[in-house]
Amino acid sequence: LKPHLAGLYETFKDVLIIAEVRVVAADDLWMSPMYKRASAALHFTWVADEEAVRVVLLVLERALAPFDPRPHWAKLFAMPPNEVRLRYKDKVMKMNRWFHSADPHGKFHNAFVDRYMKWGKSRSPAKKTAGSGHSHSEL
Repeated sequence: LKPHLAGLYETFKDVLIIAEVRVVAADDLWMSPMYKRASAALHFTWVADEEAVRVVLLVLERALAPFDPRPHWAKLFAMPPNEVRLRYKDKVMKMNRWFHSADPHGKFHNAFVDRYMKWGKSRSPAKKTAGSGHSHSEL
């Protein structure tokens, strides 16, 4: 991991507040980033500068690509929808079937769910930072 992240200090230094590495056991939750594989989860707390953080996320995700990272659904990431769906493979289709059976009228859908869960044309994510002024991401 270190060789893939070495040299990113200059990119991170102005937007990163905290970085943590967590070792997480594999699980059997099919939409989990740790589904059937033990993982190193990288957790970041960013400054409240959405544009600067987006640039860093793109660089970070590119550096981690050899590890086939799966983004955490509740954290910031820049990975395009089609790539996310490929990383979760057939589980996205299973989730789509579940969405349609549990919520046939789409009452609980939102733009994020529609963009990332539906197979089809990819659009760039536009996730807003919110809360305390800090944003968090985990890959």
